[in-house]
Amino acid sequence: MVKMEEVLHPRMQLLLNEKLL
Repeated sequence: MVKMEEVLHPRMQLLLNEKLL
């Protein structure tokens, strides 16, 4: 899943991180 997040834009990654928290 981390690889997928890295492929996505940094903004999307931040949003995903917030959801994961």
